[in-house]
Amino acid sequence: RKLNRITHPKILMVLIRKLLGGVFLGSCDITMADIPLLFESGKLSWLFGVTICVTVGDPAIQLHRLQKRNPELSKEECQARIDSQMALEKKAKMADIVIDNSGSLDDLNEQVEEARRDLMGRLYGIGMSLLQMLLLIGGSTSIAVSSKFYTHWQQ
Repeated sequence: RKLNRITHPKILMVLIRKLLGGVFLGSCDITMADIPLLFESGKLSWLFGVTICVTVGDPAIQLHRLQKRNPELSKEECQARIDSQMALEKKAKMADIVIDNSGSLDDLNEQVEEARRDLMGRLYGIGMSLLQMLLLIGGSTSIAVSSKFYTHWQQ
């Protein structure tokens, strides 16, 4: 916690600078940030127009993937790391869009494409929040991807 109090304000400033750069100076429609502790922080969701949670329905798959990604950790250390975080089910309830990464790679690709279509509809559709409209002025909207596993998808 002491380390978090020291590092988090600096990390937050870098994040805000990068998001603002992407929103107001970028040439893309969408600006994304991968923030594993987005929901745990309780302080950052206001920065984003849409939040996406990539989750795994089966805890055994989550444990297996963490062990495979971090072979230096024991099974007990991996489980303790998972237990120290907010439950994925709770994160999924807080997210605007949920992608379930429990199935095949084809299933994941289909869900990502569906999320992309949903985002484009939100971006160019109606019913945007004030924050989203302000971000659109800069030519972009921000999206947080909250997941420890989306870049390390493995069977």
